[in-house]
Amino acid sequence: MIYEVEKLALDGGYYSNVRAKFDPMLGTHKMPEEDREKVREIIHEFVMEGILTWGLNKHNPSPEFIKVTRYGEGCLKSEEILPYDPVGYLKSLREQIPNLDETIKRLYG
Repeated sequence: MIYEVEKLALDGGYYSNVRAKFDPMLGTHKMPEEDREKVREIIHEFVMEGILTWGLNKHNPSPEFIKVTRYGEGCLKSEEILPYDPVGYLKSLREQIPNLDETIKRLYG
C-alpha cells in the first residue's frame, strides 16, 4: 500500500527534488521514512475506523492486501464531515451551532 501511495505522490509531482534511495528491504524509493510512517499510521486509523479492512477477499485475507469496506465506500461517497474527523467535525459543528456548549468544545477541540 505504501508503494501505491508513493507512486501517486510521485505522479502528482511530490518528491521531485528528492534523490532516490536504495534499501535492500524496500528497493528504490523517494518517499522519506517520516512520510512512510505517516502513511502506515493513517492506514491503521482507517482500519480501526472500519473504512479499510485487511485482505482482498477470502483467498487473499492477509495484511499485505487491503481494501475499502462497504462502510468505507459510503464514507468516501458522502459529502458530509463525519465524526471520526475530529478537527473537521468540530469546525462543522461550530458553523452549524454557533453557541456550541464549551464542554463539547473541550472534549473534541
